[in-house]
Amino acid sequence: MKNKDKKNEEKLMAKIENLQREVSDKQDTIDLLKKEYRNIKQYLAITDTIFVMLDREQNVSLINPKGCEILGWTEDEILGKNWFDLCIPDSIREKVKKVFYKIISGEVEPVKYYENYVLTKDKKKRLIAWHNDIYRDKQGNIIGTVSSGIDITQIKKLENIHRELEKQYEQIFNSMNEGFIVCELVFDEKNRPINYKILDANPVFVKMLQSSNEEIIGKNITEILGTGEPYYLDIFSNITESQTPISFESYLVPLKKYFKLYAFPHQENQFCVIFSDITDLKENQEKLVQLNSILHSIRNVNQLITRERDIHKLIEKSCKIMVGAGDYYEFCWIVLFDQNGNIVDYAQNGVETQFDIFVKQMKTGKIPVCIQQVLKSNEYVECCHNDKDCKDCPIRPKYQNKLLLVPMNHQGVNYGIMAVSTNLYQQIYDEEKSFLEEITGDIAYAIHHSKLEQNIRESEIKYRTVFENTGTATCILENDGTISFANNKFAELTGYPLEAILNKKTWMEFVVEEDLQRMLYQHKLRRKSPEKALREYEFRFIDRQKNIKYIHLYIDIIPGTDKSIASLLDITEQKQAQKELEKSLKAWNSTFNAISDIVCVITDDHRFIQINSAGCEALGLPAEEIIGKKCYELIHNTNAPIPVCPCKHTIETLEPSANEYEENGRYYELVAWPIIDSDGNIEAFAHIIRDITDKKKAQKSIREEKEKLKVTIESIGDAVITTDVDGKITLMNYVAEELTGWSSEEAIGKPLTEIFNIISEETGERCENPVEKVIQSGKIVGLANSTILISKNGTRRRIADSGAPIRDEQGNIFGVVLVFRDITEDIKTRQELQKMNRLESLGVLAGGIAHDFNNMLTAIMLNISHSKILSEEGSKIYKLLDDTEKAAMRAQSLTEKLLTFSKGGSPVKETMEIQKVVRESADFVLSGSNTICKYSIPEDIWLVDADAGQISQAIQNIIINADQAMPEGGTIKLDMENVLVDKGTNLPLTPGRYVKISIQDEGIGIPKDYITKIFDPYFTTKQKGNGLGLAITYSIIKKHDGYISLDSKVGKGTTIDIYLPASEAGEQKIKMGRKKITTEPAKILLMDDEEQILEIVKSILESVGHKVETAINGKIAIEKYSKAKEQGKPFDVVILDLTVPGAMGGKEAIKELIQIEPDIKAIVSSGYSNDPVMANYKEYGFSAILSKPYRPNQIIEIVAEIISKSRKD
Repeated sequence: MKNKDKKNEEKLMAKIENLQREVSDKQDTIDLLKKEYRNIKQYLAITDTIFVMLDREQNVSLINPKGCEILGWTEDEILGKNWFDLCIPDSIREKVKKVFYKIISGEVEPVKYYENYVLTKDKKKRLIAWHNDIYRDKQGNIIGTVSSGIDITQIKKLENIHRELEKQYEQIFNSMNEGFIVCELVFDEKNRPINYKILDANPVFVKMLQSSNEEIIGKNITEILGTGEPYYLDIFSNITESQTPISFESYLVPLKKYFKLYAFPHQENQFCVIFSDITDLKENQEKLVQLNSILHSIRNVNQLITRERDIHKLIEKSCKIMVGAGDYYEFCWIVLFDQNGNIVDYAQNGVETQFDIFVKQMKTGKIPVCIQQVLKSNEYVECCHNDKDCKDCPIRPKYQNKLLLVPMNHQGVNYGIMAVSTNLYQQIYDEEKSFLEEITGDIAYAIHHSKLEQNIRESEIKYRTVFENTGTATCILENDGTISFANNKFAELTGYPLEAILNKKTWMEFVVEEDLQRMLYQHKLRRKSPEKALREYEFRFIDRQKNIKYIHLYIDIIPGTDKSIASLLDITEQKQAQKELEKSLKAWNSTFNAISDIVCVITDDHRFIQINSAGCEALGLPAEEIIGKKCYELIHNTNAPIPVCPCKHTIETLEPSANEYEENGRYYELVAWPIIDSDGNIEAFAHIIRDITDKKKAQKSIREEKEKLKVTIESIGDAVITTDVDGKITLMNYVAEELTGWSSEEAIGKPLTEIFNIISEETGERCENPVEKVIQSGKIVGLANSTILISKNGTRRRIADSGAPIRDEQGNIFGVVLVFRDITEDIKTRQELQKMNRLESLGVLAGGIAHDFNNMLTAIMLNISHSKILSEEGSKIYKLLDDTEKAAMRAQSLTEKLLTFSKGGSPVKETMEIQKVVRESADFVLSGSNTICKYSIPEDIWLVDADAGQISQAIQNIIINADQAMPEGGTIKLDMENVLVDKGTNLPLTPGRYVKISIQDEGIGIPKDYITKIFDPYFTTKQKGNGLGLAITYSIIKKHDGYISLDSKVGKGTTIDIYLPASEAGEQKIKMGRKKITTEPAKILLMDDEEQILEIVKSILESVGHKVETAINGKIAIEKYSKAKEQGKPFDVVILDLTVPGAMGGKEAIKELIQIEPDIKAIVSSGYSNDPVMANYKEYGFSAILSKPYRPNQIIEIVAEIISKSRKD
């Protein structure tokens, strides 16, 4: 038994020696880690960045010298103290604490970057820019926070100074050129920003968009600018989230301009943007970017990579050693607890699966009594499976003997419990207890130092991570200048990869030559007398691409070495920003003094602080004599502010205010803009005085021009519609209202296509929108000739239309004007003119034939009449002559028809009762027909100036057609009425009084295709017709200044309406018949180109006692008339043939005869009985007319009447 005990003792001693060697190895590792820890502490001692670590209880567990320097505390004074109570201002302390609690509990991620004030020891505030993260233990539990920060108090002061300067600049210039909008983010159903809408906009911004408030306010920015994506959505949403303003420049494609945008948060999810047009001044007005942009967030701490012993393996191996110790212990288990009694790890050997159940129960709070005793007393406990408290233990079947539970203590801390099972009846000696306590103590010691090593390794990883991920370029310099160590930020600064820098390049290679000597001097001085060398200064750095950068250098010697550790802060952008700030200040002063208006800054008691050159010039004083004086005394020469001073309203509302006033015949605008301090109080006013006299005159002129334009548009006869570029109606005159059927109030703002509904007459399809055609072409465009306008009530009209672009001063199209008119009647008139032209073309031929034929008929009829006089009445010769005369008369009727087509065939009018001619003509045609005519003719039908023969011929032609349309007979309705035609009447007639004749039959009707041709010469639907009847009728009515229309339906009949102008003679009665005139001898001059006519007419006139001389043309007639007058034997009457082929006719001859004798008595005679001269003979100087062919008694009576009247006068 003793040998066995000795053997066990030797094994035990061997194990103890192994444990001692392991502890020695651990101590070496600890020493190495401590050395690395000292190096990291040296880095933290010289860096310009604050490093602070807080544990879960908010206490400071680490702070570097820079942090102590800024806060004014020593390391001993601050370590272990509550960070928030000691260093955070009261105003934000509780808020920051709540955030910390949430971070520690894992509810939220730490804010990677933020700025807040800290309190120094002397209670001063310093603004720090923080980068934050958390650190965890091996199990991933959050055990504290680590923060690095840079003191940006001075930078913020610079920003505030710039912001105040910018505020004054913007407040003054917002009154002139800057646009300002208030916007609100628009979110989708997942609460993600997808757009933003404009809540308010100042007039300058509205003008920028060439729009109106109604088209902007409440609309999404994509709808306003016509873009698919909202501009700067990420930037603006970040502003509302971070509550941090931002300034940037951008080119806005829809406006084709560069703008500087200053955006800042407003209310929740709202922001404001100020737009400054920098198209021409873009490079000179770049804003100061954030000076702390070079500060990057420090990355999260990676998992620890130091050589640290695995605690789980440690306890697992210990359990195996205990069970393997000579089969003395049946099993062994170890459970580790944290300070709160929670299980953090466990291991076993020999218990198998029952132990997992055992641990699971303990984790749910079912901790056995024996374990509770150990945890409570922190002392050895022995128990047995027979104990009543152990009956429910899951591992009870495994220990049918004793169970020994030993606490794992080290320096008064219990790290867990180790339990071993031994024989029930085995005595437990004090040495065994000591052994077990020594073993558990060693394990606890190992666990303690393992955690310590882990903490050291975590610290090393933490500091290495900070070193690598700090936002500052850092390097270590050897005595000879070689760069032996550098972080990635330094490599990024140089442009070289790290492998090309470390131990290969010197710092001198990166210094501009002009700065090298002073830096070499400092390098040597730092090694000779470190206390005299500068720890920070600026120099110019040159990178791989030869770019020069401005660097702020923090450098110091590493204690106990000749090495330097340097931190380089790139301040190039800050330097540029300072230059830009100075440039902006110069630009501000230049702009301020270049403004032609009086611009000044005044206090709330109206005293000048600053005034521009225009103001000095207006007041006739230098600036130094103006500053401090009251504005109303110098400007208005009053003892108090003038009544319209806008400053009072601005003080009350904190809003800009403007008023106008008149002085000495000129008008001025006063503008006051508040300059607000950081507390929201007015500290001064930006005051502008602008001479707006010319503006007032221009406004008046514009109003007058607008009124003229309105009156002009309303007064023109064409319809006018104007639209914007979107095709929406902006103006519509009265004529357009009449044609479209829409009022201006209904139409304005609606799309043109809704109001101006046009289709093609040929296809019936909608026509292309003329606004789109104008905008696409940029030119004047017109509609097709067959365009139909459909009004609101469905009325269709043929229109002529043209559209033209409306351009601004720059030539940009901002609208379209359409001018159109109703050409329905124009087309009808054109069709009528075409018919007349066809008739007149025929008339040229017909007139010539009729003239020659009438000349021949004249000779024939005069000879027949004269022969009848010489023959015995009743004789056979007389009867033959009488029949021949009637035949000649019928031939005369034919010439009259031909003359109707003659171009000069005007009717010879006389005032008459037209109803008698109409009735007689109809009755004459229907005599012997089985067709009857029913008349409806009022008694008060107006008188008409007409050619009775032509009107009779027209009526007869119509009645003949009506009768022939009813071969079996029928009824013709002939109605007459008085009508008044005005502008609104749909007739191509001059407004006035007319007599309407309507003739309606019950015949077969006329097909629709024939109606437009029915008045054409020689067009007929009858086999035996010649096609002249209605053509002659049409010509007669037109030459009476009337109108004829036809309406017909196949199978129902035809209606013809005739309109003849009423006579101005009113109701006066027509004197019918001719007085009996006594023939008195007279001297007559007869001119005609036909010798037969000369002979027979001379014979007839001489037979009644007249003396007649003849001439074959006008020239001979003039000679004879002149000679007779000279001889004192003038002619009493002259008869002149109107037309003489190849020689002077009567029309030309009468002009010269009137010069010889103004009171000449002349008769005009012509085969062109419907010639205008014949119709208006008195206007040409004639006393009477004689139409060929005529009878002897006609010429005798006319000559007698003229002679009788002449001798009475």
